[in-house]
Amino acid sequence: MKNRLTEPQFRHLRMLVLAIAVTYGRKNIAALKAILPGEAHPANLSLFLRYNWEPEPLLNIVAYRQLKALGLKEGDTLYLIIDDTKVRKRGKRMQALSKVKDPATGRYFFGHTFVTAALYARGVTIPFRLKTFHSAAWCRKQRKPYRKLTDLAVACVDELAGVSPGVKVRVLFDAYYACDKMFDACDRHGFLWHTTLAANRNVFIDGTKRKVGKYARWVVSHRGKSVRLGKDHAGTHRRFRAAAFSATLKGHRPVRVVFSRRKGEKKVVALATSDLAACASRIIDHYLYRWNIEVFFKDAKQLLGLTHYQCLDVDAVNRHAHLVALAYALLTHLRLTATGEKGKRNVKRFVSRDTTRVRQVDLRNLVLEDSFAVLYGKSRHNKSLHKAVSLLLAA
Repeated sequence: MKNRLTEPQFRHLRMLVLAIAVTYGRKNIAALKAILPGEAHPANLSLFLRYNWEPEPLLNIVAYRQLKALGLKEGDTLYLIIDDTKVRKRGKRMQALSKVKDPATGRYFFGHTFVTAALYARGVTIPFRLKTFHSAAWCRKQRKPYRKLTDLAVACVDELAGVSPGVKVRVLFDAYYACDKMFDACDRHGFLWHTTLAANRNVFIDGTKRKVGKYARWVVSHRGKSVRLGKDHAGTHRRFRAAAFSATLKGHRPVRVVFSRRKGEKKVVALATSDLAACASRIIDHYLYRWNIEVFFKDAKQLLGLTHYQCLDVDAVNRHAHLVALAYALLTHLRLTATGEKGKRNVKRFVSRDTTRVRQVDLRNLVLEDSFAVLYGKSRHNKSLHKAVSLLLAA
């Protein structure tokens, strides 16, 4: 049973999340110590990551609060995007390291894998779940139950509850997670799913078995038609040539399959969905929202230090990753609390699509203004300090 955080520990947690969100450069213990108060000793920061507390409930509370702030109503669409990201680590004494394949280079390295689920609606990406994968060898050694990547992904789907009545949930994932367990989990909760199909997968179209990779190239060239995307993607993507079919997967599961290719490119992508009434352009439109989780991974690694941990304990690694997700949620909170005309919150229209880097600058300015306010209050009877604060405010 994980221990609950005390009030001083919770204040320490908020200080760490704020430090990760505003600091430049690395986010390891030594770097965070440089901007935290003097009483925050590096040993205390390290002990806090190893302290027996559960970070998932905190992220769950923040995610549902931000989802509620969006004000989704009946008929609105909420996307649950599931993917994994890999972090390379060379520390031989780190726990739960496994051999993983780099999707960019095709090479293998040792590191950690995080299965991540993010919610997306009205232009806002909200971190929802972040689960650390443990290899089978490490689980046997620690006498713990082994869970595959697909099992962790299915758990993310099962844990999405409490969505407003009437909100349409669409689950987006790539070909690795396109398995019966994932399909059944989505169907069990009434969620529609969208995925890609691997080239070696078989689909049954008009009762004939087709190999996806081989059939896709032929059918797009001979039966494909030009499709135009919706307003959210029309400005950033070229036109597609696509062909849509009603098909079945193994096990007689009915699906809608779309073979698509961007104009001017050779690569053909096969998409499948449980939305049997959707046309080709809408299926492509829905799946393109999956790109938002890739943006989240990029920001978490480059701006918030997801890869900067130096913890040996696997639970501490998991807590560091959740601190990064909470820091991202803090930056998202700045967008959700932005005011519109006459000081009224505007939740009906899409939230401004500013970048994480811009939100970091806004948060740093808020922290700076608050620090100046504290100094200004202390400088009433100190002329030298009052003059210094005035010069800083003027700058």
